[in-house]
Amino acid sequence: GMATVFLNVGRKQLVTPADVVGKIAGVTRLPAEVVGAIDIHQRHLLVDVKAEHAPLILKKLAGIKLKGEALAPAVATEADRAAE
Repeated sequence: GMATVFLNVGRKQLVTPADVVGKIAGVTRLPAEVVGAIDIHQRHLLVDVKAEHAPLILKKLAGIKLKGEALAPAVATEADRAAE
């Protein structure tokens, strides 16, 4: 199973999928394979991660900077998934 994580960075910060995978893998020391689909929007992105690793990823990424923005990761809601 996968869980979707909401991150408060997006196209506006010129974030690429490689940035997201690299940050998650680097900070958590988990293999890149725990990261699934990445959906980058203008001001946020949604990233699928293996459900069993989601709590660790949320905890470890909090406050970490990506493209100069301090991350505020959260479990994605249905509204996040519908937002464009």
